[in-house]
Amino acid sequence: MRKIAVMMALCLAVTASAAPFKKVLGQNFPVVKSKDLATGQEIDTSKILAQEKVKGVVVFYTSIRCPVVHAYEERINAMAEKYKDVVPFIGLNANSSENEEAVTAYNKEKYKFQSAIDAGSATAKEIGASCTPEFYLLDKTGKVVYHGPFDDNQDASQIEKHLLSVAIEALLNSKPIPAEEAEMPAFGCSISFPKK
Repeated sequence: MRKIAVMMALCLAVTASAAPFKKVLGQNFPVVKSKDLATGQEIDTSKILAQEKVKGVVVFYTSIRCPVVHAYEERINAMAEKYKDVVPFIGLNANSSENEEAVTAYNKEKYKFQSAIDAGSATAKEIGASCTPEFYLLDKTGKVVYHGPFDDNQDASQIEKHLLSVAIEALLNSKPIPAEEAEMPAFGCSISFPKK
């Protein structure tokens, strides 16, 4: 628990310039409507959640420049592959400082799941996302049932709490996600929002 507190403090320090942590547990996540960067096919979270076999969706904010995101790519791909039929993953890039061509090339090479540009950082602003990677697990109705980091340590050899994995398993087994682990600040790099 001490380690999580330290990581939360780090996130707050890193993202202090972007926005304060926003609690959104139980709220509806904005419907994501975009095009998959790898295939050009439509991404629509409302349609994905309407599929009978799908029990939820993971939406997370990503970056092509953030070293914390880079440290997690292998773990994210592995989990996305494990749950692809029942809880698909969608990576959104909301960084105004990262151009679409570079993001498309990077995501095609690195990700094994759908990814898209969050145009104008619209969903990130609406939901209050502040850093990358920041994860939101949505239930069948589109409500946020988990919000926070992937796990409790960027160093894979030092993980003590598999936070997102535990949340997904709880969702799939119709069990409550422990309240103290259902929502906490993620840790990583600040999202670069468009300047007004």
